[in-house]
Amino acid sequence: MRALGDAVGAEGTLVAFCGWDDSPYHVAFWPHRWQTAYGELPGFDPAVASASWDG
Repeated sequence: MRALGDAVGAEGTLVAFCGWDDSPYHVAFWPHRWQTAYGELPGFDPAVASASWDG
């Protein structure tokens, strides 16, 4: 973990995909309700994210 922090630096931002149970490559086969929800996902907001790292 320190290597990532060193590479990004104190002012950088590291965003990683995590916690998804389904492959996004199969969105076209999902139920319409799921497709709509996936398309409305907000961007990462560190002020409300449940996971963070302070180095």
